[in-house]
Amino acid sequence: VTFTYVWQSMCRLPREVPPPRLLFPLLLLLILCNLLSLSGAADTITPVISLGDGDTLLSAGGSFRLGFFDSGGGKRYLGIWYEKITEQTVVWVANREAPLEGASGVLAVTADGNIALLDGDGTAVWSTNLSGIPTNTSAELLDSGNLVLADTTGDGGGGYLWQSFDNPTDHYLPTMQLRLDLKTGRGQSLVAWRDPQDPSPGRFSLGIDPRSPLQVVLREGSRIRWRGGPWSARQAVGSRDDSGSSMFVEYSAADEEGVSVSYAGTGAFALSRYVLRPTGEIDVLYWNHRASNWSLIGSVPDGPCEIYEPCGPFGYCEFDGPSALCRCLQGFEPKDEKDWAVGNFSGGCVRRLPLALDRTDAFLKSDAMKLPDKFSVSWNVSAGQCEAACLEHRRCTAYAFANLSGGDSVGSRCLLWDGELLDLARRVNTGEDLFVRVAASELGPYVQRAKSSSKDRTLVLVLFPSLATGVLLLGIFGCFLKRRIKKQGKRKNNEQVLVSDLDVSNTLTDITQLPLIDFSTVMAATNNFSAANKLGEGNPTDRA
Repeated sequence: VTFTYVWQSMCRLPREVPPPRLLFPLLLLLILCNLLSLSGAADTITPVISLGDGDTLLSAGGSFRLGFFDSGGGKRYLGIWYEKITEQTVVWVANREAPLEGASGVLAVTADGNIALLDGDGTAVWSTNLSGIPTNTSAELLDSGNLVLADTTGDGGGGYLWQSFDNPTDHYLPTMQLRLDLKTGRGQSLVAWRDPQDPSPGRFSLGIDPRSPLQVVLREGSRIRWRGGPWSARQAVGSRDDSGSSMFVEYSAADEEGVSVSYAGTGAFALSRYVLRPTGEIDVLYWNHRASNWSLIGSVPDGPCEIYEPCGPFGYCEFDGPSALCRCLQGFEPKDEKDWAVGNFSGGCVRRLPLALDRTDAFLKSDAMKLPDKFSVSWNVSAGQCEAACLEHRRCTAYAFANLSGGDSVGSRCLLWDGELLDLARRVNTGEDLFVRVAASELGPYVQRAKSSSKDRTLVLVLFPSLATGVLLLGIFGCFLKRRIKKQGKRKNNEQVLVSDLDVSNTLTDITQLPLIDFSTVMAATNNFSAANKLGEGNPTDRA
């Protein structure tokens, strides 16, 4: 039993009235406990100041509160929720797998420097569980909603020993970083609640795909339910409403160790969140001050074409009016016509003519496609080198090339596919060109023959540091900001802006356009941030 827990127990009122001779010492003890509690910051706990059920921490700016809550059935959890929002919205839960029975819980900084949640017997039901850390630590709730453990002596190198942002539950918040370790393949994931009243881990998880850090995947158990698709290299992408007063800015960073992404919002988007629902949907919401509720910006998956692999190998999904249809890529036909006739597309499509599997094969372009799953990536190669690399590998079935020069982007990106092409869909206005390998005799004059010379056959496979770009934000919200709006809002000047993977909610009537602003545009507009284009500098007391 830690000193903190003993102290917390001493500071509780006795259940029975003490003898008269103990009243005065007890009164002094309670006064001392009260003074010690008041001496601590409202956003911090220390080895001598803990947090009991019924007490809370409030972040310095008053944005978030940490405390105990009841999700139903008498089970108690330690969580973090918004303070300035009328409906309680829990964004993080500590003991989601070990609920407390009754109001006996205590959050304390223990003798070994960890944060621990203790039950009525002083047993830790949840802990940061770090080893070899300083013992002079404190826990603080930041105004971002991040609970952090830090070394109070200042000898910890300036960073946090532990933070809740590194251990998310079902929410992704502004300034939170999601990371993937490229060496181990391990990364952070959002995990949905089991149901709206049960914070224990549910069936669905969302994270950066360890098979390819260029995309994010939503899984139900081990099975992929939705995939965002691969992205290009942008270190920062912004989006704004049509008034210019509200913006999303998405950031990414990478090195040889791993990749990370984060986002921030201003104006109406300052109070925004991603949440993975117990039913497997990823919702993006912002707090609508006019309506005093969370307004939906978008949700995925939002239709049959968004469910993983809806049309089988070499088949692609396409919206046709209100319906979604499966079709075969050109040069392919349904594997089983009878199955397709009754709506069973799982068998996909097969080639009409076999490949020669040499340089006489050709490529047919399928435009506006959500690119297939299971790809390899190379950076800074030419279109000819990308095509030649595919021809030289007998198993290569397709390639995609993107010129990304300018601004914060790498020069180019080449994606290659081996074997079956899976999870294809047509995305008008947002898809990319996919070059599918076919027999030269199949398509006659429509064939684009390979023309790469032998000197273009060498690919330098470089995992460029911008690998992280847009991994989570461009995978979800970045897609949201590029797809055609299918539902018209109430305002007449809604011009069906591009918002990928998303139907914009009718509640978002004050935001009708979301133009993308990439870093290269900012560079051009400011003449590479020329001093001649500054609007001003210095502090507000400076005068020209």
